[in-house]
This record gives sequence, C-alpha cells and structure tokens, in this order.
Amino acid sequence: MAALFGKWAYIAGFAVFFTMVLFLVCKVAFSSSELLENSTLLKIIDYFTIAITVVIVAVPEGLPLAVSIAMAFSIDIMKRD
Repeated sequence: MAALFGKWAYIAGFAVFFTMVLFLVCKVAFSSSELLENSTLLKIIDYFTIAITVVIVAVPEGLPLAVSIAMAFSIDIMKRD
C-alpha cells in the first residue's frame, strides 16, 4: 500500500509540474514575452521545485501505514509463537 501511495505521489508531482508549465506556456503565448527569457526559465525551475516538494511531502505519509502493517503482521507471528 505504501508503494502504491509513493507511485501516486510521483504522478501527482508530475501532474503539478506539467499543469504549471502548460499554464506558463499559454501565458507566454498570449503575451509579448519570450519563452526563453531568464524570468521564464526561473519560473520553470520554481515549478520543478514545487513538484519535487509535492513528492517529498507525500512519500513519508505512507511510512506510518507501512509501519502499522508491519506491526500487524509481527503481532500475528508473535501470537502463533
């Protein structure tokens, strides 16, 4: 379950990055600014940082779940012993 949660975190991070870059490209397309300006490239780097943050924050959320499941299995083994 924790691995599945981690995979969804990667998907969510990619979706956040893709959506933000898509909006930026649309904004640049309908304005007079260039796509390869320094400010635009810095925004893309900021968007990438936000996407990485989403993944980093979401992955540890699966850790308590993994620990709980491991403890439940260990309790069953201890009961049998």
